[in-house]
Order: sequence, then structure tokens, then C-alpha cells
Amino acid sequence: MLLRDDEDDDSEGFDYSPFQIRIDSEDKVSTTYRELKSLHEKIDQLLLASTASTSAACTKSTVESILERVTKEHFANDPTLSKAVSDSSDVSKATTEKTDKLIVDTMEFMEDYKTTYNSNTVAANKAIQNVGLLFQNENVNFVELRKALKSDH
Repeated sequence: MLLRDDEDDDSEGFDYSPFQIRIDSEDKVSTTYRELKSLHEKIDQLLLASTASTSAACTKSTVESILERVTKEHFANDPTLSKAVSDSSDVSKATTEKTDKLIVDTMEFMEDYKTTYNSNTVAANKAIQNVGLLFQNENVNFVELRKALKSDH
């Protein structure tokens, strides 16, 4: 038996013999009769399990009917799904734009806040220094006043 891939125009393919499967490519794969027999047994078990689990056998017309209904529903839902994807893309784009604007606005606010903070810090430090100098001067004045009062008494 000779099997070939439809897309492959070369003469490469699969050769089957009861004891070996050859693949004409870089990879050489061989299998034993025991391995093939084991695979056949597993397939038979799966087929038995699947027929035992169904209450009625699916006929070709039943399968075709199901396939036709699924295909019709798919094509019926296609415009709705396309619109949902399009709407979702539009919402994502709008959200991204809003988020980008929010980030830019936040960065501008933080820059303004930093500038104002630094400016206010400098002004507050100068005011504190001036108050400190006033207190020093007043302290000197009180010390001189106390000396004057002591010398008068």
C-alpha cells in the first residue's frame, strides 16, 4: 500500500508492510509487529467503548444533518461575532487612548507638583530662617534688657 501527502508532489510517501513502516525522510522510524498489534488492540478497545456508550449508532445522514446545522449556525453567527470583535477592538482602542491621556496628565500633574513643592520648600525655608533671625534678635534684646534692669536695681 502506498500513501502520499496530497500537497507533496515528490515520490516520497509511506510504505506499509506488516512489520515495518518506512518514512523516506531524514528520520528513519521502524516499528515491530508487536507494537502494531498493540495499537490495533487499543483502537479496537476505543471503538468498543464508544459504541457501548452510545444508545444508537450514528448514521451518515445523521452526521451530515448535524454538520449542516453546525455550519448554518456558524455562518448565521458570523456577522454577530465579527461585530462583537470589532466593537471589542473599538472599546480597547478607546480605553488605551484614555489610559495614555491619563498617564500623560498624571505625569504633567506630578511635574507641576514637584515644581510647586520645590518652590514652596525654598520659600518656607527662607521664612523659617527669617523667623529664626527675629527670635535671635529678640533674645539678644531681652538679654540686654535684663542686664539693664539688673544694673538699675
